[in-house]
Amino acid sequence: MKHVSLGALALIAFTAVAASAAQAQINPFRGAGPNMGPADMALMDKAASPLFQGETFTPGASANWSNPATGWSGTVRAVGTTKVQGLPCRVLSYGLKLPQDVGTREYEAKWCRAKDGTWKMG
Repeated sequence: MKHVSLGALALIAFTAVAASAAQAQINPFRGAGPNMGPADMALMDKAASPLFQGETFTPGASANWSNPATGWSGTVRAVGTTKVQGLPCRVLSYGLKLPQDVGTREYEAKWCRAKDGTWKMG
């Protein structure tokens, strides 16, 4: 199992944008092996969004997702809360199982609530 820091992922995979658009664009393996497709990312988004966007946040809560068509699957788990530049943030841990049993990856991401109420990766 490979653990990837948020900083390393930021260089490899994504930029901070609105939550619905950001999750659709997250691809932690772009240029570094198997690539998640849009359908995989949409399923991951569907699993993750309720964990960080709700009015309450429950560390330890988790959601699973799977795409039998591509072989990608994973678990998203609520880890904790923090602040980034004064904004309230929720930390999620993403565990991704790559297709054809080639391995798993884990990473953490912070989702921060902007002053306008939208969630952005922080």
